[in-house]
Amino acid sequence: MKHRVYMRDWFFNAGIIGFLRVVSDGKHIEDISGLNIGENYIEFEKDILNSFYETFIKLSFLKMFKKEAYIAGRLNKALKELSEKKKIDIAKKITDIEKSPYLNFQKLLGRDLLSCQNVEALSISIQEAIESIKGKTGAAIYNDLRQQDTENKSIAAFLKSRLKGVCAYDNIPKYVDAIQNIELKSKIKKNDICPSCQTNKKSFDFSNAITNILGFNTDNSNWIWAFKDSNSKICPVCALIYTCAFLSFAFVLKQGQKKGAYLNCFYFLNQNNNVKGSFDSAKRFDLEISNLNDQSPFFVMIKETVHHINQTKIKNIRENISFVEIIDNPILAGQGTKGYNVYSYNVDNDIAEFLHPYFKGNTMPKGFYKIKDAYFNLDEQLLKSTVTRQVDYGLLHTFLSLWLQGRKNQNNEQKKANIVAAYQPSYIIEYVLDYINKCVRRDTMDINKGIVKKAFRNGIELKQKLLAKNKENQIDGIIYQLLNDLKIADREKFIDKYMRLVMSHGLPSMFGEAEMLDKDAFLQFGYSFINGIMSQPKQSE
Repeated sequence: MKHRVYMRDWFFNAGIIGFLRVVSDGKHIEDISGLNIGENYIEFEKDILNSFYETFIKLSFLKMFKKEAYIAGRLNKALKELSEKKKIDIAKKITDIEKSPYLNFQKLLGRDLLSCQNVEALSISIQEAIESIKGKTGAAIYNDLRQQDTENKSIAAFLKSRLKGVCAYDNIPKYVDAIQNIELKSKIKKNDICPSCQTNKKSFDFSNAITNILGFNTDNSNWIWAFKDSNSKICPVCALIYTCAFLSFAFVLKQGQKKGAYLNCFYFLNQNNNVKGSFDSAKRFDLEISNLNDQSPFFVMIKETVHHINQTKIKNIRENISFVEIIDNPILAGQGTKGYNVYSYNVDNDIAEFLHPYFKGNTMPKGFYKIKDAYFNLDEQLLKSTVTRQVDYGLLHTFLSLWLQGRKNQNNEQKKANIVAAYQPSYIIEYVLDYINKCVRRDTMDINKGIVKKAFRNGIELKQKLLAKNKENQIDGIIYQLLNDLKIADREKFIDKYMRLVMSHGLPSMFGEAEMLDKDAFLQFGYSFINGIMSQPKQSE
C-alpha cells in the first residue's frame, strides 16, 4: 500500500523534510526505491520504513552530539579540576566523567579509566582521549558506541537528555508498525478521519507524545479541544511526519541571559517551494548554521535570503521565505513545550545584488569588537546596517575609531583595555565605499572608482615614506587627526593636513577638482587615503 503525504503548514513541511532525511540517510532522494516525490507531496511504500527507527536514532545523535561540547564540558573540565584540586577522589571523578548524558562513553570508546590509580595517570588518559576524539568524525564515534553498547543504553541516555522537551521519538516504532499494518478501507466514519490528512483513520493523541513544539499537554488540551480527547487524535502517518520535524531543524547553542547559560535553539527555513526545493534549501541552511561556531544565525539567515532572491530572479517567480526560531519560552509555550518566533527579512533587490558576491566569495569583512564585557560580531553588525540601509560614512568612522581606541588600549599595558577591536579596518573601508558607490551614488560610481584608486595609492606611498624614516609610531596619530576632519566633513582642515603631509615627504598631491566640488568625492578620497596608510603588504601589492 502506498501512502501519499501533501505539504501543509510549516511544521508539517518540516516533518516531510525530516522524513526524507531519514529514508535517504545521506543518499540522493531521487534514488530511493519505494519513494516518489511530487511537486507538493511525497508518496512512499511501507517497506521503506523497515529500518526507520534505527536511522532516526543515528541522525538524531549526529545532530545533537558536538565533539567540542563534550571535550570542553566534560573532559577539559575534568583535567582542570585534576590540576587545581589538592585532594581528588579518583573513583568519584571517573564516575563523573562517565555519567549521563555521556554514559560510559570512554569505556565504550576503548579507554578504561578505571585502571587509572592516581591523578597523573588519569590526566594522561583523559588527554589521550581528547586527542582521539578530535581525530574522529561524529559518525565514527556513533559507530564505535553502537558496536560496543549492545544494549544501546549509552546512546539512549544521551538522546533522552538532549531531546527532552524537543522531540518525543519513543513512539516511532508504534507509528511505523501501525503504518505497515494499515488496511485499505473503502470508507471511514467521518468522526474517525484524521483531521490532519483527511485520509487515514486517527488513532494517536496529538499531544506532547508526538511533538513538544505544537503538541498539547493533558490540561490545556481540555479547553483547546473542547474537553473531547478524540478531537486531538491524528493518524500514524501524520504522527510520524510530525515527529520527524526535529531532523529538519538547524541546531544552535544560544547564549542565555545569565553568563554561562545556554539555550537549545533550532532554526527552520520556511518557504513556499516544492518538496525537492525545500529539502535542498533546508539541507544547505543546516550546513551553514552548523559552521557558525559562536556567531549569530542572523548572518546565515540574510545569506540564505540573498541566495533566495537571486534564485527567484533567475526563475522569474516570487516566493516567500521566512525563518522559524524554536526556543524555550515558558510564557508563550505550554508545560513541556517550546515557543517559536518567525523572522522574515525584507532585503531589497539592489542590496541582495550587492551582497551576493560577498557571500559567494566569502569576502564579507569579519572580526569582532568588545566594549567592556559586551561582545559584538563585526560581520553581523555590518550586515544589519546593510540590510536596513544604514551604511554610511558615520558608520565607517565608528568602526575606525573603535579600532584606533583598541590599539591605544593594547599598547598601554598599565591600563585595562575597555575596548578590544579584532578586525582589519581596511576591509571595512573598502566595503563601505563599495556600498555607497553601488547602492547610494550609482551616478558617480565610475568617477569615484578613479578617486578611490589614486587616493589609496597615495596613502601607500606616504606609509612607505614613514616606514623608511622609522616613523611608524606616527601613523596612528596621523590617521586619528584625519578622521576627525572627515567625521565633520571639514574639507579645508583635511586639505591643510593632507598638503603638509605629502609636501613634507616629497609626494605629489592627488587631491583634484572633483574632490573640491563634491562632498562625497572628498570623503571617498579621504577614507581611501587612510586605507592606503593602514594597508597591509599583501593589500598594497
